[in-house]
Amino acid sequence: MVKLHPSTDNLIADIYGKYGHPHNRVITEGGIDLVAQTHKMHLKYLGIEKESLNNMSILECGGTGRDALAWARLGAGDVTHIEISEENVNGLKNYAKANKVMNLKVIHADILTVNLDSNAYDIVRSRGVVHHLGFPGLGIARYSKWVKGGGYIHFNLYRGGTFFYYGVKQMRRAIKSEDLPAFIEYIETARIDGDRAGILIDDLFVPTMHNATHALIKKDLTTLKLEIIWPLRGFDEVNHSIVYPDLPEKHEHLQYWVRRNQPYEEPEKISKRLIYH
Repeated sequence: MVKLHPSTDNLIADIYGKYGHPHNRVITEGGIDLVAQTHKMHLKYLGIEKESLNNMSILECGGTGRDALAWARLGAGDVTHIEISEENVNGLKNYAKANKVMNLKVIHADILTVNLDSNAYDIVRSRGVVHHLGFPGLGIARYSKWVKGGGYIHFNLYRGGTFFYYGVKQMRRAIKSEDLPAFIEYIETARIDGDRAGILIDDLFVPTMHNATHALIKKDLTTLKLEIIWPLRGFDEVNHSIVYPDLPEKHEHLQYWVRRNQPYEEPEKISKRLIYH
C-alpha cells in the first residue's frame, strides 16, 4: 500500500491510472521525442549543454513517465520517476524493460509522503501535477529539499482568474465523483478523441484543483528562498512561450524555472508559512 498524505484523495490514482489524462494513451516513440524537444528548449534556456546533462540526476514528479523517458533518451546520467498510479508505474516499468532503458528508476509513491534523499537531484520537475496536490505548497517545499544547492526546479500550475478555469469550476460544482463511471461510458460510446477525453476527465473529476496567481506563488517562492529564473518578464498576459508540447492550446498556466541557492528548510516546518493551499 502506498502511504498517502492526509490531503491526498484516493481517487487521484484512478483518475490518472485507469481513466485520466491522457485517456487510454500508451507510451510511444513519437510521444517521447515530442517531449524531448521541449526538454531541449528548456535546457538551452538554462544554458545546460548535453555533456553536462550526462552527469546530472533528474527527478520527474508525476505523470505517465513519458517526460522521464525523454530525459533518459537525451542522455541524463540517471532519472527517477515518482507516480501515485500503479497502472502508470507498471506501464513505465514495462516500457523501460522492453526498450532496455537502463538509466531510469521508477517509484510508486505519493509525492507528499515519499522519502527521498535531500540535495540529491540537479533538476526536479513537476509538469501538470502541483495544482492537483492536496497541499501544493508542501509539494514545492519538498522539491526544494530534494534538489541540490544550485539546482533547478520546474513546475507549472493552473492560473486563477482566467475565464477557462472559471468555467471549469462552475461545471465542477455540478458534477459529483460518483458520476465518473457514467461519464466514462459516454466518452467511449461517443468515441471522443483520447486527448480530449482526458482533458474532460482531468478538468471535471480530478479531486483537487488549486488555481493560483503569480503574486501568490511569488510570495511562497520568496519564503522558500527560491530564485525565479524564468520567466523574467512581466505577467501582463496569460500566454507563455513554453507550453504543453502536445496540447499547445492550453495556455492558461503559470510556469516557472526556479533555483535553490540557499539551504532548504524542512518542508513540514516551512509549509506552515506557505499560502498555496
